[in-house]
Amino acid sequence: MYADSTIETQKASETSDVNDNLRKYSAPVIEIINGYIDYGSSNYDLKNFVKAYDADTREDLTDKVKIYGSVNTKEYGVYKIHYVVTSSHGIKADKYGQVIVK
Repeated sequence: MYADSTIETQKASETSDVNDNLRKYSAPVIEIINGYIDYGSSNYDLKNFVKAYDADTREDLTDKVKIYGSVNTKEYGVYKIHYVVTSSHGIKADKYGQVIVK
């Protein structure tokens, strides 16, 4: 009985901390550069199409960006890529971009 109430109190405290951070700090900024990849290319990096930084401290967060989605360079087309980054304050931002195989 006591363990359950302790866990619930801890969860409420963690939620409160996140909410406090949301009030104190801004979400990170993600800038998308819609990019082009040549058909058949194997030499590309999806991180070349995104920049991210902390809106409050201006810290560069580009290396911390997680990328979801893939590109098939053996098929022409437009590919939707999902970029996600979390600031040092635990605030997450995400954005979608396009990569075009031409």
